Amino acid sequence: MEKAELEASLNSLDIWLIVFGILVAIGVVGESVAGFLHWRRSGALQRVQTAENLEQQRSIASLTKDIALAQEQTAKAQLQLARLINPRSLNPTQYMEMIHKLSEFKGSRFDVAIVPDDREILDLLELIERVLRQAGWVEEPWESTNQLHTLIMDRSHDGLPAAGIVAVTGVIFGVEDGHKETLMPVAKAAADALNDADIIATTAFFDKTESANRDVIHVLVGKKPMLGPSIP
Repeated sequence: MEKAELEASLNSLDIWLIVFGILVAIGVVGESVAGFLHWRRSGALQRVQTAENLEQQRSIASLTKDIALAQEQTAKAQLQLARLINPRSLNPTQYMEMIHKLSEFKGSRFDVAIVPDDREILDLLELIERVLRQAGWVEEPWESTNQLHTLIMDRSHDGLPAAGIVAVTGVIFGVEDGHKETLMPVAKAAADALNDADIIATTAFFDKTESANRDVIHVLVGKKPMLGPSIP
Protein backbone atom coordinates (compact mmCIF):
# COMPACT_ATOMS: atom_id res chain seq x y z
CA MET A 1 0.00 0.00 0.00
CA GLU A 2 1.12 3.51 -0.72
CA LYS A 3 1.87 5.97 2.03
CA ALA A 4 -1.31 7.93 1.38
CA GLU A 5 -3.40 4.80 1.50
CA LEU A 6 -1.77 3.70 4.76
CA GLU A 7 -2.37 7.11 6.34
CA ALA A 8 -6.00 7.04 5.25
CA SER A 9 -6.43 3.53 6.63
CA LEU A 10 -4.89 4.54 9.95
CA ASN A 11 -7.14 7.60 10.12
CA SER A 12 -10.15 5.36 9.54
CA LEU A 13 -8.99 2.97 12.24
CA ASP A 14 -8.46 5.91 14.61
CA ILE A 15 -12.02 7.02 13.96
CA TRP A 16 -13.31 3.51 14.60
CA LEU A 17 -11.26 3.31 17.80
CA ILE A 18 -12.78 6.58 18.95
CA VAL A 19 -16.25 5.33 18.01
CA PHE A 20 -15.75 2.04 19.78
CA GLY A 21 -14.23 3.87 22.77
CA ILE A 22 -17.27 6.08 22.93
CA LEU A 23 -19.50 2.99 22.68
CA VAL A 24 -17.54 1.30 25.46
CA ALA A 25 -17.79 4.43 27.59
CA ILE A 26 -21.52 4.58 26.91
CA GLY A 27 -21.76 0.89 27.79
CA VAL A 28 -19.86 1.36 31.03
CA VAL A 29 -21.95 4.37 31.97
CA GLY A 30 -25.13 2.55 30.93
CA GLU A 31 -24.13 -0.49 32.95
CA SER A 32 -23.39 1.72 35.96
CA VAL A 33 -26.70 3.56 35.61
CA ALA A 34 -28.59 0.31 35.07
CA GLY A 35 -26.81 -1.25 38.04
CA PHE A 36 -27.66 1.73 40.23
CA LEU A 37 -31.28 1.68 39.13
CA HIS A 38 -31.42 -2.07 39.70
CA TRP A 39 -30.03 -1.59 43.22
CA ARG A 40 -32.57 1.15 43.91
CA ARG A 41 -35.47 -0.92 42.55
CA SER A 42 -34.30 -3.99 44.50
CA GLY A 43 -34.20 -1.96 47.72
CA ALA A 44 -37.65 -0.55 47.02
CA LEU A 45 -38.99 -4.03 46.25
CA GLN A 46 -37.42 -5.37 49.45
CA ARG A 47 -39.09 -2.60 51.46
CA VAL A 48 -42.43 -3.33 49.83
CA GLN A 49 -42.05 -7.04 50.51
CA THR A 50 -41.01 -6.33 54.11
CA ALA A 51 -44.05 -4.08 54.59
CA GLU A 52 -46.30 -6.75 53.07
CA ASN A 53 -44.79 -9.40 55.32
CA LEU A 54 -45.30 -7.22 58.40
CA GLU A 55 -48.89 -6.55 57.38
CA GLN A 56 -49.46 -10.27 56.85
CA GLN A 57 -47.95 -11.00 60.26
CA ARG A 58 -50.20 -8.38 61.85
CA SER A 59 -53.20 -9.84 60.06
CA ILE A 60 -52.27 -13.36 61.17
CA ALA A 61 -51.72 -12.17 64.75
CA SER A 62 -55.08 -10.37 64.72
CA LEU A 63 -56.81 -13.42 63.25
CA THR A 64 -55.14 -15.68 65.82
CA LYS A 65 -56.32 -13.37 68.60
CA ASP A 66 -59.85 -13.35 67.18
CA ILE A 67 -59.84 -17.16 66.98
CA ALA A 68 -58.60 -17.46 70.56
CA LEU A 69 -61.29 -15.02 71.72
CA ALA A 70 -63.95 -16.92 69.80
CA GLN A 71 -62.77 -20.19 71.33
CA GLU A 72 -62.84 -18.64 74.81
CA GLN A 73 -66.35 -17.31 74.25
CA THR A 74 -67.45 -20.68 72.89
CA ALA A 75 -66.03 -22.44 75.95
CA LYS A 76 -67.86 -19.99 78.24
CA ALA A 77 -71.08 -20.50 76.28
CA GLN A 78 -70.69 -24.28 76.50
CA LEU A 79 -70.07 -24.03 80.25
CA GLN A 80 -73.11 -21.79 80.67
CA LEU A 81 -75.20 -24.19 78.58
CA ALA A 82 -74.00 -27.10 80.69
CA ARG A 83 -74.98 -25.20 83.81
CA LEU A 84 -78.45 -24.68 82.40
CA ILE A 85 -78.93 -28.23 81.15
CA ASN A 86 -77.03 -30.50 83.54
CA PRO A 87 -78.37 -31.03 87.07
CA ARG A 88 -76.31 -29.35 89.77
CA SER A 89 -74.30 -31.94 91.63
CA LEU A 90 -70.97 -32.73 93.29
CA ASN A 91 -68.50 -35.36 92.20
CA PRO A 92 -66.91 -37.47 94.98
CA THR A 93 -63.84 -35.23 95.18
CA GLN A 94 -65.90 -32.03 95.40
CA TYR A 95 -68.16 -33.68 97.98
CA MET A 96 -65.27 -34.57 100.29
CA GLU A 97 -63.54 -31.22 99.77
CA MET A 98 -66.70 -29.36 100.76
CA ILE A 99 -67.09 -31.47 103.91
CA HIS A 100 -63.47 -30.78 104.79
CA LYS A 101 -63.83 -27.01 104.28
CA LEU A 102 -67.04 -26.72 106.32
CA SER A 103 -65.93 -29.02 109.16
CA GLU A 104 -64.12 -25.95 110.49
CA PHE A 105 -67.56 -24.60 111.43
CA LYS A 106 -68.79 -27.76 113.12
CA GLY A 107 -71.82 -27.11 115.32
CA SER A 108 -73.23 -24.36 113.08
CA ARG A 109 -77.03 -24.42 112.98
CA PHE A 110 -79.06 -24.12 109.78
CA ASP A 111 -82.52 -24.62 108.35
CA VAL A 112 -83.57 -25.01 104.72
CA ALA A 113 -86.19 -23.73 102.31
CA ILE A 114 -86.75 -24.53 98.64
CA VAL A 115 -88.77 -23.88 95.53
CA PRO A 116 -91.06 -26.94 95.59
CA ASP A 117 -92.06 -29.46 92.93
CA ASP A 118 -88.69 -29.61 91.15
CA ARG A 119 -86.72 -32.85 91.25
CA GLU A 120 -83.40 -31.15 90.49
CA ILE A 121 -83.87 -28.72 93.40
CA LEU A 122 -84.88 -31.51 95.78
CA ASP A 123 -81.84 -33.58 94.82
CA LEU A 124 -79.50 -30.63 95.28
CA LEU A 125 -81.03 -29.78 98.65
CA GLU A 126 -80.57 -33.36 99.81
CA LEU A 127 -76.95 -33.26 98.68
CA ILE A 128 -76.25 -29.98 100.51
CA GLU A 129 -77.93 -31.28 103.66
CA ARG A 130 -75.78 -34.42 103.61
CA VAL A 131 -72.62 -32.37 103.20
CA LEU A 132 -73.50 -30.01 106.04
CA ARG A 133 -74.52 -32.81 108.40
CA GLN A 134 -71.33 -34.75 107.68
CA ALA A 135 -69.38 -31.54 108.31
CA GLY A 136 -70.92 -31.48 111.79
CA TRP A 137 -73.57 -28.84 111.18
CA VAL A 138 -76.92 -29.12 112.99
CA GLU A 139 -80.15 -28.84 111.00
CA GLU A 140 -83.20 -27.24 112.58
CA PRO A 141 -86.76 -27.61 111.26
CA TRP A 142 -88.10 -24.57 109.43
CA GLU A 143 -90.75 -22.99 111.65
CA SER A 144 -92.91 -20.35 110.04
CA THR A 145 -93.66 -17.04 111.73
CA ASN A 146 -96.94 -16.80 109.83
CA GLN A 147 -99.29 -19.28 111.42
CA LEU A 148 -102.20 -18.25 109.19
CA HIS A 149 -100.25 -18.86 105.98
CA THR A 150 -97.77 -21.58 106.77
CA LEU A 151 -95.31 -22.22 103.92
CA ILE A 152 -93.74 -25.41 105.18
CA MET A 153 -92.93 -28.72 103.52
CA ASP A 154 -93.43 -31.69 105.84
CA ARG A 155 -90.61 -34.19 105.30
CA SER A 156 -91.20 -36.34 108.36
CA HIS A 157 -91.97 -39.34 106.14
CA ASP A 158 -88.31 -39.19 105.03
CA GLY A 159 -87.05 -38.64 108.56
CA LEU A 160 -86.02 -35.07 107.71
CA PRO A 161 -86.80 -31.74 109.38
CA ALA A 162 -89.48 -29.54 107.86
CA ALA A 163 -88.37 -27.26 105.03
CA GLY A 164 -89.66 -23.82 104.15
CA ILE A 165 -91.09 -22.84 100.78
CA VAL A 166 -89.58 -19.77 99.10
CA ALA A 167 -89.29 -18.16 95.67
CA VAL A 168 -85.60 -17.78 94.82
CA THR A 169 -83.12 -18.77 92.15
CA GLY A 170 -79.75 -20.29 92.86
CA VAL A 171 -78.44 -21.25 96.28
CA ILE A 172 -78.44 -18.61 99.00
CA PHE A 173 -76.95 -18.77 102.48
CA GLY A 174 -78.87 -16.11 104.41
CA VAL A 175 -78.28 -14.50 107.78
CA GLU A 176 -80.76 -12.42 109.78
CA ASP A 177 -80.52 -9.12 111.62
CA GLY A 178 -78.53 -9.32 114.84
CA HIS A 179 -76.39 -12.28 113.72
CA LYS A 180 -74.52 -10.84 110.75
CA GLU A 181 -71.13 -10.56 112.44
CA THR A 182 -71.16 -14.08 113.87
CA LEU A 183 -72.90 -16.03 111.09
CA MET A 184 -72.01 -14.22 107.86
CA PRO A 185 -68.41 -15.55 107.76
CA VAL A 186 -69.81 -19.08 108.11
CA ALA A 187 -72.43 -18.45 105.40
CA LYS A 188 -69.75 -17.06 103.08
CA ALA A 189 -67.55 -20.11 103.62
CA ALA A 190 -70.45 -22.36 102.63
CA ALA A 191 -71.24 -20.27 99.52
CA ASP A 192 -67.57 -20.21 98.52
CA ALA A 193 -67.35 -23.99 98.90
CA LEU A 194 -70.27 -24.48 96.53
CA ASN A 195 -68.91 -21.95 94.03
CA ASP A 196 -65.58 -23.79 94.09
CA ALA A 197 -67.56 -26.86 93.01
CA ASP A 198 -69.08 -24.83 90.11
CA ILE A 199 -72.52 -24.53 91.75
CA ILE A 200 -73.56 -20.87 91.80
CA ALA A 201 -74.20 -19.69 95.36
CA THR A 202 -74.18 -16.43 97.26
CA THR A 203 -74.87 -14.94 100.68
CA ALA A 204 -77.60 -12.54 101.75
CA PHE A 205 -78.54 -10.48 104.77
CA PHE A 206 -82.23 -10.47 105.71
CA ASP A 207 -84.04 -8.10 108.05
CA LYS A 208 -86.61 -10.83 108.54
CA THR A 209 -87.65 -14.12 106.94
CA GLU A 210 -90.62 -16.48 107.20
CA SER A 211 -88.52 -18.68 109.47
CA ALA A 212 -88.96 -18.39 113.23
CA ASN A 213 -85.31 -19.41 113.61
CA ARG A 214 -83.27 -16.25 114.00
CA ASP A 215 -79.80 -17.41 114.97
CA VAL A 216 -79.32 -19.96 112.19
CA ILE A 217 -78.08 -19.87 108.62
CA HIS A 218 -80.98 -20.12 106.18
CA VAL A 219 -80.07 -22.34 103.23
CA LEU A 220 -82.40 -21.40 100.35
CA VAL A 221 -82.33 -23.52 97.21
CA GLY A 222 -84.09 -22.47 93.99
CA LYS A 223 -83.90 -23.12 90.27
CA LYS A 224 -80.64 -22.92 88.40
CA PRO A 225 -79.87 -19.27 87.66
CA MET A 226 -78.79 -18.06 84.22
CA LEU A 227 -76.55 -15.33 85.66
CA GLY A 228 -76.69 -15.34 89.43
CA PRO A 229 -78.98 -16.08 92.35
CA SER A 230 -82.02 -13.88 92.92
CA ILE A 231 -82.80 -12.88 96.48
CA PRO A 232 -86.37 -12.38 97.69
